[in-house]
Amino acid sequence: MAWATAHSLRERPGEPWITSPALGVAVVDEEAATLTYAGVGNTRAIIVRNGRLLLRLRGNHGIVGAGYGRLTPETVPLLPGDLVILFTDGLPQSMDISGYDDTQRADVQQLAERILQDWGRETDDAALLVFRCEEA
Repeated sequence: MAWATAHSLRERPGEPWITSPALGVAVVDEEAATLTYAGVGNTRAIIVRNGRLLLRLRGNHGIVGAGYGRLTPETVPLLPGDLVILFTDGLPQSMDISGYDDTQRADVQQLAERILQDWGRETDDAALLVFRCEEA
């Protein structure tokens, strides 16, 4: 799975908008039961296991097409039932779904909608993907 988003910003009122694309790439290897993640810009990934935040993965600083440092992909093991949540800076880095019960985390579409409702910023766009690891 992979996703990209473009962020627009302006340094001064009246100046043209500047687009600063960010990109996150996540590869789930079902045979090895791993996630490999790398990103540029304001992209992030978290792993939630048994309802608790297990790990935060972050993108490298930079802007796609304008320069960024060496990519540092991270590979982490996944277990059946783990949630992989990929998101951009329209959702806070401190996002924590540990307060959601099993029913609220059961359906990934409903969970994504709930995350956007509870954590989305009205002043920013957000990209969000929720993936649940299934039994092999």
